[in-house]
Amino acid sequence: MATIGRGNPHIFTAGYGSLKNPQYFKSYVDHYEAQLVDVRISARSRDKAFTKSGLTSLLGGSYTHLPNSGTKTLNPRRYRPNSLNPAKASN
Repeated sequence: MATIGRGNPHIFTAGYGSLKNPQYFKSYVDHYEAQLVDVRISARSRDKAFTKSGLTSLLGGSYTHLPNSGTKTLNPRRYRPNSLNPAKASN
């Protein structure tokens, strides 16, 4: 959450799909003294810089992962505790 103007907190959304470097987030967080809240169910990415550990290394205490705040998966079987779905084994 960033405070802009008269001290009112603001919430912004950002995607990372087209970004090549997470430095964009670092610049934004530093400039606005903001907190990056990651709401992905699983903070993983093919690009290691956008994983939970990569973003934590880059942003330190300005990064928080809140998986229960985000959009649920489009494949609900994947996260059912008793699912026989083999995708569950890779989580």
